[in-house]
Amino acid sequence: HCQLAAAHGLCTGLVSAAVRLGVIGHIDGQRVLTNIQPLITELLAMEPPTPDDACGFTPMAEIAVMRHETQDLRLFAN
Repeated sequence: HCQLAAAHGLCTGLVSAAVRLGVIGHIDGQRVLTNIQPLITELLAMEPPTPDDACGFTPMAEIAVMRHETQDLRLFAN
């Protein structure tokens, strides 16, 4: 049950951020959380990956970060 609670918390946090940023509305956020439940259950039923399987590849996030630093209106001014 702990894994399910952690997965739900992760998804809720991501959806909450999307709502606050105006990417999706409140109703769509609830729809996402409802529709993703079967996928969460399916993923939690799988064997966990080994440390050798761990990797990170998020090119779109990296590009967004690079673009953000040159924009006039920035989310964080550091």
